[in-house]
Amino acid sequence: MRKYLGPLLILFTIILTVFFWSMTEPLKTVSVNRQYSQLVAGIMMICFA
Repeated sequence: MRKYLGPLLILFTIILTVFFWSMTEPLKTVSVNRQYSQLVAGIMMICFA
């Protein structure tokens, strides 16, 4: 189980990011494409870290 701890932590963090992102509302009107690009950017930052 210990060797799966790192990938599980990364997956859990990505799932939390998507969950909290879906619960928030943008502060100003932003296109849907821009919202999704910000989500993907956040997920990529997690993967790079």
